[in-house]
Amino acid sequence: VSFVTSAYPFENFNGFFDGGFFNHHRLEAAFERGILARELREVGGNRSEAARRLGIGRVTLLDKMKKYGLK
Repeated sequence: VSFVTSAYPFENFNGFFDGGFFNHHRLEAAFERGILARELREVGGNRSEAARRLGIGRVTLLDKMKKYGLK
């Protein structure tokens, strides 16, 4: 569990509740953003290499980067 807390710094999950119901879509998006950011950091920003390591196309990676505000 320390991997999750260190790689994805959520202090608590309060931001993932809407009207008392857990919003798994918001958590999933935060998790995906964290994975993308970590992978890009590990490959020094090389988008082609990050896409290859993630098993997705480069265009898909670029779309997700835009969606999550990653550069």
